[in-house]
Amino acid sequence: MKLVRISQSHKTRRGVSMVECAIVLPVFALLVLGIVEFGRAFMVSQVVTNSAREGARLGSLPTAVSNGQIETRVNDFLASSGITTATTTVSVDSGSLAAASRGDAVSVQVSVPYGDVSLLSPRFLDGI
Repeated sequence: MKLVRISQSHKTRRGVSMVECAIVLPVFALLVLGIVEFGRAFMVSQVVTNSAREGARLGSLPTAVSNGQIETRVNDFLASSGITTATTTVSVDSGSLAAASRGDAVSVQVSVPYGDVSLLSPRFLDGI
């Protein structure tokens, strides 16, 4: 039976924890940053959906409003969340809200390039 001193076994494993850290730390950092970036993507998606909903709600009120007022309301809603590069399109069956009659469908479409609101590199989710 061979006895090995504890001090000798530690000398042969010197630097192992440094190598393990060098391998695991970049993977862990990418995982955490990916979680943050996808969380931001879902948050921006919800803000854009809620702004379109707010614009459609304004357009469905019986009081006379214009397309410009709806776009202003949507852009104000987005600006309160820090999103300033949105494209808003308002469409009504009759062409404009001024000529709309009861029962006409109001459609509000809002789009924001994710690269404009990304926290990290826009190449990660480019084109979304």
